[in-house]
Amino acid sequence: MNPSIFLPNDCWSAVVQFIGDLQTLQNFKNCSSYLSKVSLRHYIACPWMRVTHEFDFRRRDGEGEKDDVVDKKHPGIRARIRGKAMRTEEGMEMKSCYAGCNENAGFAEVDPYEFGGGPMSIEIKMRFKSFEQDWARVFDFRNSFEDSISLMNFNHCFGSWDAPRISWEVSQGSKKCEIGDNSTCFSKGEDDHIVFTVKGNTAKIYKNGVLGLTSADGLEPLRMKRHFHTIGAMVHSSAATYGAGGSTCQHVHGNVSYFRMFDGIELTSEDVDKMYSRNDEFN
Repeated sequence: MNPSIFLPNDCWSAVVQFIGDLQTLQNFKNCSSYLSKVSLRHYIACPWMRVTHEFDFRRRDGEGEKDDVVDKKHPGIRARIRGKAMRTEEGMEMKSCYAGCNENAGFAEVDPYEFGGGPMSIEIKMRFKSFEQDWARVFDFRNSFEDSISLMNFNHCFGSWDAPRISWEVSQGSKKCEIGDNSTCFSKGEDDHIVFTVKGNTAKIYKNGVLGLTSADGLEPLRMKRHFHTIGAMVHSSAATYGAGGSTCQHVHGNVSYFRMFDGIELTSEDVDKMYSRNDEFN
């Protein structure tokens, strides 16, 4: 008997995890030995099964524009919609804040949680509508500028104001790394699927399934619970506020569909390719 006929495609073992003790299921009695041998292999083959934190901002039926987003892996952790941000079917829409930043800006404030101390991968799907601020934080998790992890648009690729480069920053006390160059840039008005990975000092940035940059100057985030976690805005730690004042507030003008963290895991290029190919299918 071929057990895969009961379960979906290449990731049917994902369902097996929730079945429980296969020995108690008469229909699977003759193939439980086979399943036990391949379950780990299929677990490894399905990178989305290894997500440790996941926030999906896309509004489903019955959800409101300002409803919190619950971490799918840790239901006690929430992303809270702030300012003029709102949830739509495409994700969290964040307004421009070039003028009147504090009045117009929007972002998500995430309940702090502990992470770091080893390899890490971050996956995010988003779309910039404009690039009104350099250093606009796609996400920014920090205690201070000495202990932080963030992804931002920084400067502009090839001197173009419509193509800022993707920049990843990690601080470990007095150590700081900033990864990014003109080969990997955000798009304007189009969805970008961005994955960042780090293991030891090797850091990589993928855009839309393609490896854009590898650096030997990476840093793994320290293991700790940071006090300020935001998606769509920079934390100004000196005032413990988000995006304080004027045109330098560094909020994103655009949309974030989802944010996923793989704490302790370095995703491979094969993983990233699978995730990009199916980035909406498995939500």
